[in-house]
Amino acid sequence: MAALRAALYILAALLPLALAWRVDGPRHELAGYADEPAHAVNALLVRDYLASHIGQDPKRFALDYYEHYPKVTIGIWGPVAPAVFGSWLLAFGASAASLLAAAGAVVLALGLLIHRGCAAQGVWPGLFGAAIFGASAVTVWNANAVMADALVGLWCWLALLSFARWAEGGGRRWAIGFGLLSACAVLTKANGVVALGVPFGFVLARRDWRRTRDVWFWIPLALAAALAGPWQWYSAKLVAEAVVLPEPGWDTLWQNFTDYVKTLPDAVGFAGIALAGAGAWRTFRNPASPLSSAALGLLLASAAFHVVAPHQFSPRYLMASLGAWSATAAVGAAGAGRAWTAAAIAAILLGAIRYPYEPKPWLGFDRVALETMARPGTGPILVSSDAMGEGALISGIALRDRRPGRTILRASKVLAKSSWEGLRRDLLFEEPADAMRYLESRGTRLAVLQPTEDSRLEWELLQRVIAEYPERWRKLRTWSHPAPKVELWELR
Repeated sequence: MAALRAALYILAALLPLALAWRVDGPRHELAGYADEPAHAVNALLVRDYLASHIGQDPKRFALDYYEHYPKVTIGIWGPVAPAVFGSWLLAFGASAASLLAAAGAVVLALGLLIHRGCAAQGVWPGLFGAAIFGASAVTVWNANAVMADALVGLWCWLALLSFARWAEGGGRRWAIGFGLLSACAVLTKANGVVALGVPFGFVLARRDWRRTRDVWFWIPLALAAALAGPWQWYSAKLVAEAVVLPEPGWDTLWQNFTDYVKTLPDAVGFAGIALAGAGAWRTFRNPASPLSSAALGLLLASAAFHVVAPHQFSPRYLMASLGAWSATAAVGAAGAGRAWTAAAIAAILLGAIRYPYEPKPWLGFDRVALETMARPGTGPILVSSDAMGEGALISGIALRDRRPGRTILRASKVLAKSSWEGLRRDLLFEEPADAMRYLESRGTRLAVLQPTEDSRLEWELLQRVIAEYPERWRKLRTWSHPAPKVELWELR
């Protein structure tokens, strides 16, 4: 029976990987989201520094790396995700397939840990919690994307487990573990701060106010603040300059609330919402298990964060609390009975077969990068596209290059002034002659041009440059896909 139970949990943990493969297949282009190429380049930076540049000034190394592959974003995000993915690349090879395997491994590890926590409620409730996590559209998307969100979810769940062990009398080492793991969550991505809400949600769920008188209730929070606070203070200034956040106010609160609520059916399903509600009520009425109370605490902290904090909400942020949703729903399933729980599991699995999971967009820039790299010469490569296209080409070249080798110039940065997100662009050169002189001064050899809406200003400027100097430019190749078409030009 134990072997059968273990096999069922392993199969449940593999569910999101199987669904991700069914949706996306063996595609290795890192362009599922505008942040994905940046995470790839950050990981390559750490991998290359560890492999052959230890002892050098890391800041100088990062700045030089950015000159070659201008998608380095350490500082906007914390250092933990690049350290984890970079170490994986060092151990298993630097390729897009290796990075996607790392993303899948994080989701698999998180799934196994969540399933083990849910199993405390019994076999069927445990399988129900496993099915919620495995079939979630948020989980499936992250299973095939090199993003930080699943890693945040892993740290948050491990922090929750450590706090629950301390709360049931496990000793101070578990309290320290909670502080360290919470710091890892925050240093992976800022929304990892929800892990620090676990103690407060725990106290609220159990009405155990005396717990706050214990100095070890506060020491882990102070430890996490000491470790993660300085980085967050530093990066907050960069984020404020790079990302446009909504203004605080009632309109923002209402928008955040509606965005959060609308996302829940895709994230946990209607059965998950219903049984999580029942589980929250059971936990509040009879808080017997510290793990259940800690899970409810993380769920409440995450909901409060997403409603109150001014931010650009995205469904992937729910990875931080998806384990808490699964565990709380498992508590509800334990009270619903085996027959109802089995029916809910069957409904989730059948729904997963029919659910229209969103595939990652395939831009085709992996093919463009491969053919561009095959061209002779080592001069800089100019790329003019939107943020997705620029990132896909930069990461595609960086993964294939003998790093640091080729230098890539982003037209959104060298020919225009734009935000970190690639928006709000203003030309730096009004005349074609000025732009041509700049490109010549940088020794530009090749140009990859795509006329997107975001890159319209630079693309039109480059068309004027080509028209004014036709003898200097030669079109080498045109790709009809990705759409709009991509052209490869040579500057002679």
